Amino acid sequence: MVPCRASDQFLNAEACAKSGTGLALEPGEASVESIRAAVKRSLTEDVFRQAARRVSADISAMPSPADVAEILAR
Repeated sequence: MVPCRASDQFLNAEACAKSGTGLALEPGEASVESIRAAVKRSLTEDVFRQAARRVSADISAMPSPADVAEILAR
């Protein structure tokens, strides 16, 4: 669950929602009840866990920072 307040949080929230790894709450939507519901969904609905595994695999397949630095140094 990514609350949107300022700066890049809106982009991060949109990316999480788009990838299926989380839920975004706009500033006017954030209340105790909506936050509670979003957290409950993210912990109980398997779709979020599956999406997180997909994103984790994608990140694991990326080159390491050291590998990138070596490529850039060439």
